[in-house]
Amino acid sequence: MTNESIANYLLRWLGNNPAAYPQLDDKWPVIFADMLFYSIPVFFIVLFIFPFFWLWLKKRKLSLKNFGIAIVQSIGLIILGIIGLFFLYSFMLGQIAQQIN
Repeated sequence: MTNESIANYLLRWLGNNPAAYPQLDDKWPVIFADMLFYSIPVFFIVLFIFPFFWLWLKKRKLSLKNFGIAIVQSIGLIILGIIGLFFLYSFMLGQIAQQIN
């Protein structure tokens, strides 16, 4: 398989038309942007589950207190994830504006 056929396959798999991007250099940014867009819910699910996984890994008793603490930690991690995505988005917009000028 060539690099272009892999890109065409991934574009079709992600729901895009490969003919809309005639050059190979145009295809890969679209693939990465779509994959990043589709991975955001998975990122938040992992952030939510991580404190419960940590409780299981440390073999702590799943009491109401530990469950409540894990919920608060999960909410905190999700808030930090949203803030991180906001700063990443702001940084990328700044890079785009810098490249335009």
